[in-house]
Amino acid sequence: MNFDFSEDEKMVQEQLQRFLSANCGSSVTRKVLDGDETYAADVWQGLIDLGITGSAIDSRYGGVDAGYLTLCLAAEEIGAHLAAVPFSSSIYLAAEAVSQFGTESQKEMWLSKLAQGQVIGTLAVNETTSEITEQNVTTSFTDGKLNGTKLVVPHGLIADMAVVLAHRDDKLVLCVVDLTAVDR
Repeated sequence: MNFDFSEDEKMVQEQLQRFLSANCGSSVTRKVLDGDETYAADVWQGLIDLGITGSAIDSRYGGVDAGYLTLCLAAEEIGAHLAAVPFSSSIYLAAEAVSQFGTESQKEMWLSKLAQGQVIGTLAVNETTSEITEQNVTTSFTDGKLNGTKLVVPHGLIADMAVVLAHRDDKLVLCVVDLTAVDR
């Protein structure tokens, strides 16, 4: 059994490593951490241009359908370079939640925008510092309105959309929220 990466996967990893080495040095990360920027916009745009943001998103929805292994290789390189970009919140949290649990219209509305970097997404789940259980989720979704508070929402201040865990009719649901349409 061959456990090695495919040639395509190796090529993506090498291309991403070269891009990040050239464009995401410690000074770029430090600029975000010490300054007023919320993320490294040029690095983020480069990842979008490389198609990395669409790596695990189905091509029917504007992704490149490269699969989860490519997504993991991308996450590894982004982490290794300490890239201050909204990749985790947008791609393997929000996009994956919509891919797995969204309606067809939600997939059509959001996945291509996430894949193409037109929006930044996030996932809002935690309400306490305890493990998430059905009993400690108090956010509710009633009559088209969410009511509740979430803690530790990655890139929540800059996100354009959020997938929010809430109770609806005594069961947990994920609600997709267009944050550009709400007052914050």
